Amino acid sequence: MVFLPSLKTLHLKDVKYSSEESIRRLLSNSPLLEDLLVDLRKRHSMGKLTFVVPSLQIFSLYIPGDCDIDGVVIETPSLKYFKLLDDNRESHYYLIETMPNLIAAYLDVKLPDIKSVIASITFVKRIAICSEVVSSTSLNIWSYVDARSIFRIYLSGYSKTLLPYKT
Repeated sequence: MVFLPSLKTLHLKDVKYSSEESIRRLLSNSPLLEDLLVDLRKRHSMGKLTFVVPSLQIFSLYIPGDCDIDGVVIETPSLKYFKLLDDNRESHYYLIETMPNLIAAYLDVKLPDIKSVIASITFVKRIAICSEVVSSTSLNIWSYVDARSIFRIYLSGYSKTLLPYKT
């Protein structure tokens, strides 16, 4: 395994991982990583995705609809900008640790139950949620998000016209 002590930006697009441990080990060997983009490969089976990066400030994760995953674990206490596009409608879980420094979040999630994603993002200044669940059910976002911390919110049903934050 490679050790990347000075790496600050990493973009992983269409990479085939040998195991669910591959990405975790790569990230743990990049102690100064601040900007991470992970664009998962279509028709790829991943098991559990684990992102533990204490120094990470910008994180973009794209999960295609035909990607087979069990769940996603995110521990990024320094995160400021979070972008999640999850086109996978199959049931998988999210375990996201508190992100106390989060400034902006953009969530485009097709999961039928997005509570585990929203419940993890409690303190944020700007949030955009694009989900069929938000518009088709009585999901009460205010029971999950601390409204006192929000400066701007955008809720929408499924729409590709919503622009993500600028990084």
